Amino acid sequence: MINKVNKLASYAMYRQLYNDGKKDTYFIISKFIEHIIVTNKLNSFDVEKISLLLNENFGFCIPSYVIQSAIKRIEFVSKKDGQFLVSRKDISLDSEITQELEKSDLKSRALMSRLIKYVKDKNREINEEKLTREFTSFLLDDSFNGDYSSIISEFIIENNIDSDFLKNINQIKEGAVLFSGINYTSDISKLTWKNNINLYVETEILFHLAGYNGIFFQKLANDMFQLINEMNQKSNKRIISIRYYKEVSEDIDHFFGTAEEIVKGNKIVDIGNVAMDEIVRDCSTPADVINKRAKFTNILKRHSISEADSLNYYSPEYHNFNIESQEIVEKYGLATENKEKYLKHLNYTNILRKKDDINSENLSLKESKHLVITEVGKILQMANDFNKENEDFNAPLAISMSSLTNRLWFDLNKGFGSENLPSTFNILEKSRLVLSNILTQTVAKQYDKVKESYKNGELSEDDLNENIIELRKKMMKPEDIDREQLNNIDDIIKPNGLEIYKSGKERLEKKVKKLEHDNKVRELDRQKVVEEKKRAEKEVENSKKEITRISNERIEQIQRSINDIETRKDNADKRVKGWIKFIRGLITIGLFLIVLLVLYIGKNCNFDILTYILSTIIPIIFLTISVYTGEKIKYLNWFNIKIYKIEEKIRNFFYSEYYINLEELEKLKRDLMEIES
Repeated sequence: MINKVNKLASYAMYRQLYNDGKKDTYFIISKFIEHIIVTNKLNSFDVEKISLLLNENFGFCIPSYVIQSAIKRIEFVSKKDGQFLVSRKDISLDSEITQELEKSDLKSRALMSRLIKYVKDKNREINEEKLTREFTSFLLDDSFNGDYSSIISEFIIENNIDSDFLKNINQIKEGAVLFSGINYTSDISKLTWKNNINLYVETEILFHLAGYNGIFFQKLANDMFQLINEMNQKSNKRIISIRYYKEVSEDIDHFFGTAEEIVKGNKIVDIGNVAMDEIVRDCSTPADVINKRAKFTNILKRHSISEADSLNYYSPEYHNFNIESQEIVEKYGLATENKEKYLKHLNYTNILRKKDDINSENLSLKESKHLVITEVGKILQMANDFNKENEDFNAPLAISMSSLTNRLWFDLNKGFGSENLPSTFNILEKSRLVLSNILTQTVAKQYDKVKESYKNGELSEDDLNENIIELRKKMMKPEDIDREQLNNIDDIIKPNGLEIYKSGKERLEKKVKKLEHDNKVRELDRQKVVEEKKRAEKEVENSKKEITRISNERIEQIQRSINDIETRKDNADKRVKGWIKFIRGLITIGLFLIVLLVLYIGKNCNFDILTYILSTIIPIIFLTISVYTGEKIKYLNWFNIKIYKIEEKIRNFFYSEYYINLEELEKLKRDLMEIES
C-alpha cells in the first residue's frame, strides 16, 4: 500500500503535469506510466500490471481504457499479441518526472513533519499514522470529520501567511480534483453533458444561495450555479435542471413562519441557526419577514429553480424500488422529524431513476438523470453507504456542492489559469469552514445543556438569558475566522471548554479565581516573552536543520545515482577496452599475414626488392604499428578514422547494454555542484 505522504506528492506532481501537458489527461498519465516502466525496468507488461503498479506507487485507480490510451503516447512502447513491449534503444535511465517526484515527496514529508510538530507543541495526544491518514484525507477528499480535523484546520489557518505553504497544499488539492474527474467519467474525451439531468437541492443549498448562511456559503453556491449555467450553454440547451422536493417547500414555509413568530416575540432564535438569525435581522414586523420571503422567491426564479413534479412515490408499482426501511432508520439513528429529510429524498431519487429505466451498470453522474445535492452529512453518508452496498448504485444518489462543482469544473476543462477559482479548491477556506462547523456544534451542544438546566430548575431566567448571550458571542462564520481567533476557538472546542454561567456565590467565586489567575498571568508575562523568543529562535534553528537534512538527502541521492552510473561505466569501459584490444590484435595478425603474402609474391615475381619494400612492405608495417598501438600516423588518417568509428560503435553498444547515459551523468554532476554551492 502506498505511503500516505507519497500519495500527496503524487497528486502535487499530477497538478504540475496538468500545466505542462496543456490539460491533456492522457499525456499526464503517460508520464506516470513511463516512470513506472523505467523504475521497475519493465521489458513487457499488460494493462492489468500497469494498473496495479499505478495504484501501488501513486495511489491512482485509473480505468483501463485511460491506461491503454495513455500507453499509446509512449514512443518506446509497442503492442504485440496483447502484450506491450518496451524498446530499450532510446529509453532514459530516469523518467522525465523522477526528479520532480522526488522534490514533491520531500515537500510533502516536510509538510507532514511540520504538522506533527505543531500538534505536539499544542500538547495534544498524537497517533502519527492516524494524523497522516486524516491530513491526507483532509487535503484530497471532501472529508470534514475526524479526530484531528480541528487541529489540522488550525494548523493551516496558522500558516496562511506562508505563500509557499498555501501553494503546496492547494497544488495537492487541485491535483486531486483533476484526478477525480478520470474515475467518474466513462470517456474523458467526451466531457460535455448530453443527457438531461434533474438536480434536487435541499433547503440548506437554497439558503446558501440567498446568503442566509454567510458570505462563504453563498460563494460556494454561486460557484456551483455558475458552472451549471456554463454547462447548459456548452450543451446548447438547458441540460441541467434544478428542482426541489415538496418537503423542501414545506420546510421553507415553516422556516419563514417561525421567523414571523420570532419577530412577534413569541419565539427566540436557536443558537447555531445562522439562517434564521439572518432572516430576522432588521425585521421589526411580520410584514418585513414576508418581504424577505418574496425576495427569496425571486432568487429561486432568477436561477430557474422550481418544485419537482408531483408523483405518488408510494404507489404499488414502485414498491420494488423502495429503499426506506425501519432497519435503515435504526442503523443511522434517524429521529422521526429527520426521517423525511434524510431518507425520503434518497428514496424518491432512486425511484425516479428506476422509473426512467436508467441502466445502473457503469453509470456516471452526468448520465444518472436524477441526483440530490446536499450539505447534510447524514444524507451523504447514507448515499455513499448505499453506493458501496449495492452494485446497482455506481453513481451515488446524493453528492455535496463541492463534489458537483469539482466535476463540472473538470468536464468544462476550465484549468487553473484564472484567479477566480471555486472556493472548493481552496484548502484555507475549507479549514475555516471545518472550524466554524465544529465551533457551531460545540456551542449548540452547550445550548442544549443550558436549556436542560433551566428546565430542571438549576438556572434562573436571568441566568438562561446571560448564557444565551455569552454563547452567541462564541459563534463564528467561516469568513470571520483568522489566525487571531485560533486560541479562543481552541479554548472553546476543547473538552469542558464551555461552562454554564450561574448567579450567586458560585459565580462570584469564579470571578475571584479569574482575577487571581489574571494576576499570575501578568506576573509571568515577562518570562513568557523570553520563552517565546527562545522558542522562535529554536523554530528557526529547527527549520534550518530540516532544510539542511532535506538538502543532504538530495545530495546523497544524487551521489548514489552518480556512483551507480560511474560503476556501470567502469564495467562497460573494461569490456570495451578488451574488445578493442582483441579487434586490434586480429587486424594486426591479418596485416602480418598480408606482409608475408606480399613478400612471397614479390619473391616469385622477381620485383626490385628495395623498391618493393619501400612501396609496399614499409606502409603495411606502419599500418600494423598504427593499428596495434592506436597511435595516429599522418599518412594513415583514413584508416585510423575507420578504426575509431568501429571502436565508437563498440563503446555505444556496451553503454546501451549497461544503461549508461553520459548526458544524464553530467547533469547529475552539475546538479550536485549547484546544491553543494
